[in-house]
Amino acid sequence: MALAVVGGALLSAFFDVLFDRLASPELVNLIRGKKPDKLLQKMKSQLLVVKVVLADAEKKQITDSNVKEWLDLLNDVVYEVDDLLDELSTRAATQKEVSNSFSHLFNRKKIVSITKLEDIVERLDDILKQKESLDLKEIAVENNQPWKAQPTSLEDGYGMFGRDKDKEAIMKMVLEDSTDDIEVLETLKFPRTFLLINCENSPFNNEKAAHNIVSMLKYLRVLSFCDFQCPLALPDSIGELILLRYLNLSHTSTETLPESLCNLYNLQTLKLIWCLNLTKLPSAMQNLANLRHLEICKTYIKEMPKRMGKLNQIQKLDLYIVGKHKENSIKELGGLPNLHDWFCIKKLENVTNGEEALEARIMDKKHINGLSLEWSVGNDNSINSQIQLDVLSNLQPHQDLKGLSISGYKGTRFPEWVGNFSYQNITNLCLEDCNCFMLPSLGQLPSLGQLPSLKDLRISDMNSVKTIDAGFYKKDDCSSLTPFPSLEFLEIDNMPCWEVWSSFDSEAFPVLRSLNIVDCPKLKGDLPNHLPALQTLRITNCELLVSSVQGLLHFKH
Repeated sequence: MALAVVGGALLSAFFDVLFDRLASPELVNLIRGKKPDKLLQKMKSQLLVVKVVLADAEKKQITDSNVKEWLDLLNDVVYEVDDLLDELSTRAATQKEVSNSFSHLFNRKKIVSITKLEDIVERLDDILKQKESLDLKEIAVENNQPWKAQPTSLEDGYGMFGRDKDKEAIMKMVLEDSTDDIEVLETLKFPRTFLLINCENSPFNNEKAAHNIVSMLKYLRVLSFCDFQCPLALPDSIGELILLRYLNLSHTSTETLPESLCNLYNLQTLKLIWCLNLTKLPSAMQNLANLRHLEICKTYIKEMPKRMGKLNQIQKLDLYIVGKHKENSIKELGGLPNLHDWFCIKKLENVTNGEEALEARIMDKKHINGLSLEWSVGNDNSINSQIQLDVLSNLQPHQDLKGLSISGYKGTRFPEWVGNFSYQNITNLCLEDCNCFMLPSLGQLPSLGQLPSLKDLRISDMNSVKTIDAGFYKKDDCSSLTPFPSLEFLEIDNMPCWEVWSSFDSEAFPVLRSLNIVDCPKLKGDLPNHLPALQTLRITNCELLVSSVQGLLHFKH
């Protein structure tokens, strides 16, 4: 059993955060003139008194057990203050009618209550009284650098921060393979992170695991069931974890996600990678206003929920599946200006015209470094090739792109931007299943040789291509360039109609190290005759190909 429940950071890092929350306009407006206002102001004064002696206490705890015990008590209270303010801030931010909500926020049956505030203030009073007997001195501390936690070490390398008692309980579970995980969890004080690392011999190894964990750990910020092997179904009560920032269900059997998931106002990361049974997302995903990362690749989600364009804080969205309705069309991408990393758009056949594609504003997404554009495989007779050309033309990315993949495209030709010399940073390019038997013109590959940084090129399943000729190497207006000056890996696969590869320029492919030609049964003649850097040549299922292999071996390193 390896289970980690991680606390927060060192005490000294919390205080400025707590003071910022106490001063937030939403919270100030919510409590102004009410009883919690006075309690929170008193709590702030208490924390200010503690803060000035904290640096001295952290030094003395090493040699003074009384100071160490005092810090432990303070540690527990500060965590509870942080939890309380976090929840208050969340409810304040999501509340539409402050005046109608106040009594609800401080209902005694709720987590945030007058009783809880009074208890914290009373405990801080006791801590301040104990401080007087410890001879702690005021020390001014400059903190110009952002604080970063340094993990303690576990035998398996997992980091853990926070309360010593919690860490001791967790260490016992992790290192002694405890089977009393549920009982141990019940003794922990407001754990922030739950990582189910290995549940093989644990009472969590059952279908009720998610329900048990969600019901017991209400203050979680991080929850991960990644690689959980048992059937997994999140309970509706997941929506009560309003402090949750990170949820990882990757590599699990999850089939559905409850609608209550969309109540998680603070959720910033949702990972669903390789959830092979998942076919849809909750319909109200647009309510996750703070979502920054949504990873859904390797799932069978059929289309995106409506109004995803409202998630304008999102930075990592690995996949967008275009729907057939206005509210989940490609236009929704226009509202997501901050996308980073590799971005894939699927089901582009659902884009009805070029103007619609233009509204996705792909050109304006300056932080994506790779773009994958995919049309689904379908009946060629139902394809409008001019629309596909218009769509691909208007999905042109910014010129600092590093990777590009186009799959299933059936346009009349490739637009001018594909292979254009201005894309000087592209290192990886893949063209797959871009063909239409009804359109022989698509048998012409774009001029890819003029991409100066291209290192890896893969071309496959292009049934219309019969000849690779001079146009593949470069255009007339780039006559001074060496074709494919940086290409190291070239693979051409499953080209059933390809017959001729013209050796256009003896200077092409100066650094090509690996050449793979697979399943090209009609290809005949010679390969390019000057490949000075070639190290690996693989030819498979190309019966008619007569290559000058002996000549190539002469240059092999």
